[in-house]
Amino acid sequence: MPWRIVNWLIGRCLFLYLVIVLLLLGLVNRHVAHNNRMNFLKQSEVDVKAFALGAPTIDPAMLRMAIRYYRELLRFIPADGVIHGNMGFCYFYLKDYPRAWGEYQRALALEPQLWTLHWDSAMFLFQNGDVKEAAWIWEDYLSNQDAARKYFAALKDQLRVKKKEDVLYLVQRMEKRFAKDETETYIKLSESYFSLKQYDNAQAIAASGLKLFPGNRWLHYVTGLLDFSTGHLATAASHFAEAIAGNPSDINAYYYHGLCMHGLGDSRQQALDFLQVSKLRAHGVQPLPMPKDSARLHFNTELFFLRYHLNRGK
Repeated sequence: MPWRIVNWLIGRCLFLYLVIVLLLLGLVNRHVAHNNRMNFLKQSEVDVKAFALGAPTIDPAMLRMAIRYYRELLRFIPADGVIHGNMGFCYFYLKDYPRAWGEYQRALALEPQLWTLHWDSAMFLFQNGDVKEAAWIWEDYLSNQDAARKYFAALKDQLRVKKKEDVLYLVQRMEKRFAKDETETYIKLSESYFSLKQYDNAQAIAASGLKLFPGNRWLHYVTGLLDFSTGHLATAASHFAEAIAGNPSDINAYYYHGLCMHGLGDSRQQALDFLQVSKLRAHGVQPLPMPKDSARLHFNTELFFLRYHLNRGK
């Protein structure tokens, strides 16, 4: 009898051991499978980031993959505004505007201090016709740029304290985009006030922008339009000439420069300008009434990685 009990106990222990091993193997396999899936989805970030930095096109499948990746991340980090903002970016360029706006609103509710979310919201509003609200956000953005610069300085200090100088390049990349944002904000804000027929405000913003960025062709173009609309043809012509120097294929600048020359009585230069317009049209260049929206929304991979490095060791 005792041997039967011993054998029964041994058999039961072996059975339990086998069950535990199988369960552990199952957990490991699920963990590995999840990691593999996350790594696969994360590959989409490379293509989406390249598009955010100026690549001409992106495969919509990459945007959808990035959304799936961020949905998975939200299971572990549910209160991260950067993740919601990146999802908003993807939905925006998938032209799913209601979901894009929803994600940006969630992002702002979580992290209202992130200027990139406000800037993107302004661009969203502008492109959907709410120019007045967009102008207010961009005006506020320009008046609070010192706070952004202090934020960059604080990030750098934290990285140095944690001896993470090897990732300072991420902050530098953000600063580079910040500088580009500043230029684009002057362009879009002056354009917004022009569209709202607030010409004095538009003129003041464009003039301020040109003091900081004297070679920017879009600011010259907008200033030229403002001068042309108020009859200051000579100064308008000089701004359109600067726009042409910045881009010899600026068909709009040639057209308005020609109109200025007509008003100033220079028929020869007018003919040359209109001839150039005809040549550009023949080569497929289409006129644009205002600067094309070349600025992309923000895809904040840098800030997400910086937070990872700053939180390690806590």
